[in-house]
Amino acid sequence: MRNSIVRGFGSVLRFSGRDTRSQFWPFAGAAIGLYLIASVPVSIILFSNNVDLTPETPVHFFVTGGVMFLALVTLLAAAVARRLHDSGLSGFWGLMPLPFVIYSATMLLRLDSQFETGGWDMRLFFSIMISHILYFVTTIWLIALLARRSALGPNRFG
Repeated sequence: MRNSIVRGFGSVLRFSGRDTRSQFWPFAGAAIGLYLIASVPVSIILFSNNVDLTPETPVHFFVTGGVMFLALVTLLAAAVARRLHDSGLSGFWGLMPLPFVIYSATMLLRLDSQFETGGWDMRLFFSIMISHILYFVTTIWLIALLARRSALGPNRFG
């Protein structure tokens, strides 16, 4: 298991080839664990320094959270592509959830700016909710694809 984690961190920029389930899941767990270990204290510090919750606090929180999430996506991107290759799928399937999380994050910032005026655009709010639902659905679908068995024998990815 430790070799899978070390191998995963050593292959962060290698999008070619294949990873078996036993190579992918320990690394994915370590990357997500590292993300949680780093993001929870940062979030606590960010909010503890802004107890009065100034208008800038949500923006700082979203930007910091976005940077941390981008770091996690960067760590996992190549491993996800290699895992999908192992089951005979293109690595582009790993991009399914990204449009929804990007839309939600940018529109949440727009919705946050409406707090000051006192009026919400409910269409925007519901579009964000639908985007969140689609993000979760595509993430679950991606996890199911990542959990598939390896394709037997060589395929177009190795």
